Amino acid sequence: DHLRSLCPAGYGFISVDAGHDAEDVVVDLGIAAAVASPHVIVAADDVFNPVVPGVAEGVCRFFLAHPDCPLRPFAICGNKVFFANGAAEHEIYLAYCIWLLESSREAMFVKTAGLRASNLDNNFKPRFLGHEVIPFVS
Repeated sequence: DHLRSLCPAGYGFISVDAGHDAEDVVVDLGIAAAVASPHVIVAADDVFNPVVPGVAEGVCRFFLAHPDCPLRPFAICGNKVFFANGAAEHEIYLAYCIWLLESSREAMFVKTAGLRASNLDNNFKPRFLGHEVIPFVS
């Protein structure tokens, strides 16, 4: 409640990057969900880092325990997973990522766009926690 009182409209960007044990991640994601603005981006660090497997476990445990949580992943970049708040925001941020892939000539975006095109040719869209994501590759 104290964090929410500091920013009554909710926070627009939240980085979940502290403890690397599953229990810590579950608590941190709960706090993030509780203080998020409707248009938040939550960046969870180290989700796919094999050195700290407790982070991936914590993310999965949190969403299994809170199936109604509105946070939805829309992009994966390195070890970070980016979440939007709700279905409408997920679609907006996902569309923006696709626009980046289609309009940028930066090497990372071109490579990711090629991977996306190949995936689409095979009727495949990557999903994480049940939601379509753009996995950015370098």
